[in-house]
Amino acid sequence: NLALPSLTSTLLKTNSQGQLVAAVAGTDYLAPSSTFGKAWEIVSNIFGQSALAPTTTQNILVNGIGTSTIAGGLETWRQIGAPYFNATSTSATTTLAGQLTVGSNAFNVLSNGNVGVGTAVPGYKLEVNGTAKIVNTFTLGTVASCSGSQALQTDASGNVLCGSISTGGASSGGGWTTNNTGRVSLSTTTDQVVVGASTTPYAKFGILSGSTATTTLAILPAPSQVANIIDIYNTAGNLDTVFNSSGFLGVGTTSPGSRLSVAGNIYANGNITGANVIATGTLAVSGQSILGYASSTGISTGYASSTSAFFGNLSIANLSGFLKATAGSVSTALISLTSDV
Repeated sequence: NLALPSLTSTLLKTNSQGQLVAAVAGTDYLAPSSTFGKAWEIVSNIFGQSALAPTTTQNILVNGIGTSTIAGGLETWRQIGAPYFNATSTSATTTLAGQLTVGSNAFNVLSNGNVGVGTAVPGYKLEVNGTAKIVNTFTLGTVASCSGSQALQTDASGNVLCGSISTGGASSGGGWTTNNTGRVSLSTTTDQVVVGASTTPYAKFGILSGSTATTTLAILPAPSQVANIIDIYNTAGNLDTVFNSSGFLGVGTTSPGSRLSVAGNIYANGNITGANVIATGTLAVSGQSILGYASSTGISTGYASSTSAFFGNLSIANLSGFLKATAGSVSTALISLTSDV
């Protein structure tokens, strides 16, 4: 054993000559309530515990390729600089009493809990200054659903909320205008509408069929409908042609009494075929009229006179019976259609 009777109850150090001498508390080693190396001291932290604190405002530098572990705690009123912080505990809680800033205002967490991305002063729990992308579901906790005449909308501050939609006035969008009471129209008088793939519509409203097996236009009236199915107005703004709920088409008339009612002249550059042709007025034939089969029972004239019946050339293939012509009080004898004609 080595005994140093002159050096009792003290730490040792070597001097410049290599001699063992007593170390000085507070100078050579840390002593309670004293300074160490003129840069550190023992103080009481905010929790009432003894803590190591620098006596100046110098930063603490931990350097090297190893891992620095602080088993107790580290308290600072200045900045701490490190390449990264790695919290390995899965049960411990990291508490920051002040603000957390990452980058140049790239990410900020304030002490009041507000988080800012791209802003240093977020005014909301989450404020993003820039474009945000949400891959999955975005849920509004205070807006479960909108009901009735409400819809999601933003207020003057940009907040998303359920608000009532006004049912009065008109609004426009996408080339269309609505009066919010059930009527939708084109926003301008020059717009054209085409249904189908076309970039060159030539009509105000056009429909392009999708295939040879597809009906181009189908109109389905309401059950027991009494109003007209189609109304066509003339250039004077008057209703001129209708297709009514009975399936009658009126051209030039709004009250058709037959499948086809025409108020005006008809020109047909072809044949007209019908089971019966009834002329309620004057029937004028300017060309040749040929009756393929005519007899006393197959042809009849309700009223004919020299002024109401006009014939250019009348050719009857088969005639039988008698024909009598009457003009006023004068009438001819019966003319045999089989021998006299």
